[in-house]
Amino acid sequence: MILFCEYQESVATLREHCLKMGAGCVTLVGSDSPKKRQKAIDAFQQDPDCRVFIGTRSAAGTGYNLTAANYVFFLAPGLQDQAEDRAYRNGQWRMVVVKISLAEDTIDQQRWQMLMDKRALASDLIEAEAEASSKKALAETI
Repeated sequence: MILFCEYQESVATLREHCLKMGAGCVTLVGSDSPKKRQKAIDAFQQDPDCRVFIGTRSAAGTGYNLTAANYVFFLAPGLQDQAEDRAYRNGQWRMVVVKISLAEDTIDQQRWQMLMDKRALASDLIEAEAEASSKKALAETI
């Protein structure tokens, strides 16, 4: 599983919790050297005892192949599409499940709803633009 956090302190806290539970884990944060990052990725991808990857979304959310995971959790709502794509890569053969923790009646829940509303609006605009473009191309062809 991949756990994405916003802050390095959250990563450290989750790491401590995993270690107390006996769960093998690695971390990746912005201050990690390229060598340390690659070591964490290799361990997560290749070591069957290392089942938890914990990273900040800003450091670990783009550019990495983490197909050893098929569960992705976000501990704060936000723009997570790029981060989700770390598990959706060539070589992923399992269904990927994304979990976002939200507590009822909180600002995070309100932010999440706003994000979903914006996504729906963007999707509607893109589909309308694509439809108009298709009609124009068809008219030019005829």
